[in-house]
Amino acid sequence: MYEFFEKLTSAFPNSTTQTPPSHFWAFCRYYTRGFEGPLFCLAILSASITIVEVSLVGVMGLLIDWLTIYSPTDL
Repeated sequence: MYEFFEKLTSAFPNSTTQTPPSHFWAFCRYYTRGFEGPLFCLAILSASITIVEVSLVGVMGLLIDWLTIYSPTDL
């Protein structure tokens, strides 16, 4: 699995060293260049998984509410 991620970008790019930008977002973009695509996909995947997890907790809450309304003989 690590080999897949290692092939996405070059670990040691052949570029000249420059002084990184002093602003926060520009600094982050400077050091993540070449890996924006995988980071974006990871963010979308993480958000999707979070939405599914929150939905499952909501369904469990509805199930518990439903079970408190009805007695075991009604089920």
